[in-house]
Amino acid sequence: MLVAGIVLAAQLLTAAPSAEANNWYGNTGYVAACPLNGNMTDNKDVYFWNEDLAADNSSAVAWTRTNLLNPTSLDTFPAATIGGADVVSRDRYYTDWCVGYFGEWTTDGVYGTVGITACYATVANGRCDQQVIRISNVWFDHWGTKGDRFAVCHEIGHAIGLVHRNTGQGCIWTGVGISTLNNYTAHDLNHFNAAW
Repeated sequence: MLVAGIVLAAQLLTAAPSAEANNWYGNTGYVAACPLNGNMTDNKDVYFWNEDLAADNSSAVAWTRTNLLNPTSLDTFPAATIGGADVVSRDRYYTDWCVGYFGEWTTDGVYGTVGITACYATVANGRCDQQVIRISNVWFDHWGTKGDRFAVCHEIGHAIGLVHRNTGQGCIWTGVGISTLNNYTAHDLNHFNAAW
């Protein structure tokens, strides 16, 4: 989940240092429409389905796949159908999705929830078969290419299996303010490469 502004400050103050060392969900078996936990993707071949995305979001997804995921041990592909997708990307002007869990969605591109990633289905071993990413179009309206790539990189990182880190580096960073970092750290990439 990506939250901007004040909520990020609260996460920074409550994060335990040991969580930074192991920012990998692993095989949790967790499934929920409104995530309270995460779950790693089920295999190294990751199929993406973009559901009527805004142009900025679609461009950021393509950039993240090509420049950040494909150079790792992961391979990404477009899915032929939504049912065959490992990661489904959606966007809209969210106002009510999972509000009870994370608070209000951003209305200004600065404060509030920006994105949520949830595992909707698992396979027999408990890994996630299909992750759904939701990012508010308000974010894409407010920030430029670097900000767009940051939000998409962040949520796709969760879809693969990454947990927040508070190092101030890479797109899984969470803390005070808005980041335009649009890369995974060497630490994050080691999680990707070690899992497959």
